[in-house]
Amino acid sequence: TAAEAVCAGDGVQTFDVLDLLAQLENKSLAVIDRQPGQEARYRLLETIRQYAWERLQEAGEEEASRTRHLGTYLKLAQEVEPKLYGAQQLEGLAQLDAEQGNMRAALEWGLASGLEDGARLAAALFWYWHLRPANQADGYLWLRKALASEAGRRKSLRALLLARAGHMAFELGDASRVVNTCQESVALFRELGDRAGTALPLATLGSFVCIDQADSARGKPLLEESLALYEQAGDKWGARHVLGYLGLDAFIRDQLDQARVYFEKDLALARELEMPDGIGYALHCLGLFSFFAGDYDRAMALFTEGLQFLRAVQFWLGCMDALFRLSYVHLRRGEFEQAKMFAREVLSMIHEMGLQAGWRAWFLGAGIPDVPVKAKVVLLDYLDRAQKSGDRQLIACGLFMLAASAWSLGQLERAVRLYAAALPASGFAPSMPLERTDFDHAYTGTLIQLDETAFQGAWAEGSAMTMEQAVAYALEGRP
Repeated sequence: TAAEAVCAGDGVQTFDVLDLLAQLENKSLAVIDRQPGQEARYRLLETIRQYAWERLQEAGEEEASRTRHLGTYLKLAQEVEPKLYGAQQLEGLAQLDAEQGNMRAALEWGLASGLEDGARLAAALFWYWHLRPANQADGYLWLRKALASEAGRRKSLRALLLARAGHMAFELGDASRVVNTCQESVALFRELGDRAGTALPLATLGSFVCIDQADSARGKPLLEESLALYEQAGDKWGARHVLGYLGLDAFIRDQLDQARVYFEKDLALARELEMPDGIGYALHCLGLFSFFAGDYDRAMALFTEGLQFLRAVQFWLGCMDALFRLSYVHLRRGEFEQAKMFAREVLSMIHEMGLQAGWRAWFLGAGIPDVPVKAKVVLLDYLDRAQKSGDRQLIACGLFMLAASAWSLGQLERAVRLYAAALPASGFAPSMPLERTDFDHAYTGTLIQLDETAFQGAWAEGSAMTMEQAVAYALEGRP
């Protein structure tokens, strides 16, 4: 057990550890949690824990104990990591979910002490953090701390940490660090002669260039190089990872037939690997094709199946998007009560996760007071510039954000009109977590607050607008 691995030593034999813990339990100094099918977990009462900690420090044994603790949890993380890429994903997630406190303590000690095991632990937890969006920001900070540590200067480990930190930077929207981080990783892997190692940073760099910089001519070759490297290495997880990005790139550029091919290949590999998150993601993406094509029966089937897998891995942001789409499908079919049911679940998730609307978080972060009113002024300016650029994606994003602004100001029917006008014309709704929260608030909030007649009437009016008419409506009365 972990207790035996950490506590044995300094005169304590491995076979004595469990007996000593049992004695502590008998004296009500320790609590043992026993769950069916799981190892027993030991927990000291807080006052006892603090006393034991002080005695450990007084005895000069803190360093040895914490280093054993770090080694034990590095070993566990490295054993569990392969499970996250295949059929044992749910088991691996459950194991690491139960050890978050221990992992944090091990990371704190390892990185503060400059130990290589601390940096290796951060690298090993990379995909776990990806699968737990609520932990992504913390995970990214740990990876950056590992890069800044003494161990992070060692070439092979640094190349790996850079690859994983670059991917997290892309997912979290830290655009200023994505390119340099990934480029340094690629250069180091090539210097080391590790061609396969370049696959992840090339995929991240290609995705960033295609999606964030809207430059498929430069980004797609990087994705194709990454895909070839993964296929040469026989890495099916990596291949499906890149296929998803290639599909998204094609989708954004309205190459729908090619995008469908990529996502179908992605789904086939995910099913072969029995990866719940991969299956859920690919099904959801394929559902979007039917959704935007107006084939709502097919879309509902794909979203519903995908939602089951996304729920299984507790990927709540993906669940929110699926629920939002299902609400919209029911609305289009005239099933108002079912649409409300899904909308309420989206709002419940938003509140449970403690998410703020995207525009509110951004404007508060910028220190702008009187957020709803000032936000509207800035967003109107954004929409005006987006219109002049002629980029329909940017225009749709502006309309979505103004729908959220209208909702926050109590202009419910206006919010519905803007949302309805933007969604069908956009072809691709923004999907960054804060943006999704923003849009979901606008849609689900108005759906629940308005009665069916008012909502349906405003939705019909917005749906009948062209993009140009929607922009003119949004800019009405602009100061």
